[in-house]
Amino acid sequence: MESDKDFLNRLDQEVQKAHVAIAELHDRAIATMRRKWNQNEADGDTEEQRRDGE
Repeated sequence: MESDKDFLNRLDQEVQKAHVAIAELHDRAIATMRRKWNQNEADGDTEEQRRDGE
């Protein structure tokens, strides 16, 4: 059976891995959003035009 200390160490490692994975997903999401915003600006599509349906 796993000791409490071993369990907590393993849990800490898993939490650290999860934090890294979340940070990577966040970075990818931000990069994707920036690309889309830049593309929309290049296409002349503003936020107001999208909201107004123009």
